[in-house]
Amino acid sequence: MHILEETSAEPSLQAKQLKLKRARLADDLNEKIAQRPGPMELVEKNI
Repeated sequence: MHILEETSAEPSLQAKQLKLKRARLADDLNEKIAQRPGPMELVEKNI
């Protein structure tokens, strides 16, 4: 069973739209993970 999101995109583009959305979310998450402090930095800050 598929639940389609409300979108103005044609059905043939909806899968690509979803794939792009997931790729953007993954990129954002990877960027945020890369900015996290490392273990040694946390130890130095007594965290």
